[in-house]
Amino acid sequence: MTHTRSPRRAVRSATAGAVLAAAVALTSCSGAAPQPGTSPAGRTAWAEGGTLTIALNGTSTGSLDPTLANTLVSVSVIAALCDPLYDESVDGKLVPQLAERPQFSSDRTTATVKIRSGVTFTDGTAMDADAVKQTFERNKTLKGSQRAGDLEIIKDIQVVDPTTLKFVFDGPTSDGAFQDAFVSRAAYPLSPKAFTSMGAEFATHPVCVGGFVLDSQTTDTVTLKRDPAKTYYDQKSLHLDSIVFKVVADPSVRYANLQSGQFDVIQDLSPKDLSTAKSDSSIDVTQYPGRGYVNILLNPKTMAQPLVRKAFAESIDRKAISKAVWEGVYTPACTFIQPQSPMADPKNQACIPYDPAQAKKDLAAAGVTTPVKVVLEYSSTPERSQLATLVQAMAKQTGFEVSLKPTDTASVLADTRAGRNDAGINSYTGGADPISNLMLTPGAFLNSYPWNDDRVNALYDKILVTPDPAQAKPLYDQIQEILNTEVPVVYIAHNALIHGIKKAVKGLNLTASDGFSAMHAGFAK
Repeated sequence: MTHTRSPRRAVRSATAGAVLAAAVALTSCSGAAPQPGTSPAGRTAWAEGGTLTIALNGTSTGSLDPTLANTLVSVSVIAALCDPLYDESVDGKLVPQLAERPQFSSDRTTATVKIRSGVTFTDGTAMDADAVKQTFERNKTLKGSQRAGDLEIIKDIQVVDPTTLKFVFDGPTSDGAFQDAFVSRAAYPLSPKAFTSMGAEFATHPVCVGGFVLDSQTTDTVTLKRDPAKTYYDQKSLHLDSIVFKVVADPSVRYANLQSGQFDVIQDLSPKDLSTAKSDSSIDVTQYPGRGYVNILLNPKTMAQPLVRKAFAESIDRKAISKAVWEGVYTPACTFIQPQSPMADPKNQACIPYDPAQAKKDLAAAGVTTPVKVVLEYSSTPERSQLATLVQAMAKQTGFEVSLKPTDTASVLADTRAGRNDAGINSYTGGADPISNLMLTPGAFLNSYPWNDDRVNALYDKILVTPDPAQAKPLYDQIQEILNTEVPVVYIAHNALIHGIKKAVKGLNLTASDGFSAMHAGFAK
């Protein structure tokens, strides 16, 4: 699963804090949500030491350079390695970590940010204002940076003193626009000494502010060990000797190893195992609505006619897919707007209906020769493979010949951007504000082929400066009406976040984006 943010300016509307209402309490450690029943870290009797083993859903560990990383696996690993300037709570609120809350100028074109003093990177060098500035500049300019889009709003960065920076923006900047730029991997301070001297090798030994360092990495395993130099400023909050992340694509294997005790935490518990896991007294199960979606991007060059793309959408039975692949736990999706969002209404939640007969009529009206050949690329996890096979069978009934191309997540993204397929199955973890989930405007990370519509771009820009939900909702309705006509993407399902955690594990923080923050986790006595 890809984890990213919209690179364009996003005004966090009044809806942002209300989008996610998870039934879990917030923790002060990182602003994320621990599993139900977890004792607050300050009152837990810790069994100091030990190794926490976490199974992540994916196909490879990927890059651990925060500037270059672009998968959900890397999100969870980096969160255990590095502290950010700011984090985001499960309900979408800004949570200060290595920096205090920003102080905006009266015209909101600048923000003054104070950072913690006396903090060092794991290489022993100081995390000061100049180091933070150099990190942001690297994120903006490094070739291949996945953070550059996040930081478009920043025009200049000024060091005021060793613990103070002034960020100059390209225009008046809302709290939400600041949050989109300064939360997560774009705001992990990195050691300039390390990334300038190591170059590309920095990904194999990332140096940031944290209690752990990278011990080893293979395609499917990352091991972190407690920093022997003890550079972390809050040593008392660290309890583990090491953290092992295992990348396991098959959810049944993840769950079987959680049951056997090989894994302490598993990400993305399969809905098929949900009832069994809930009846297991040794496991805590967390389940709450996600902010993201699973979709199929359609190539506007090879599937050039909107009627052909519409016919492909009409061939897909979302309800049947949700039941077969996710036991009905994932809800059928028609749009980028989460159903729990205050912006959701019947107009913008309306699907292109499952209608095989109409699909055949649309292909006939388009004047194309059937079967229409489509290369569908996807990450070769069991879930995605099942989804792709179902889409193939459904589309065959209406006049499409879908060839399946299983690969890994990074290849799906690369091939889609290069136009080496006709359709690609993707997913997005989502943001608190639905406009950040659109991902169909110029420069948006997941607008891979890309697709461009001046009408949508204009509505998007108008929403960015419309914080009033009552005024914004009709604009969302107009965007969805265009998407249902042009069909650059077929939304399949809105996700649910389900994780399995051994009851002995405490202090593990879960985020609304589906990642883990395990730096301060441990085992209770």
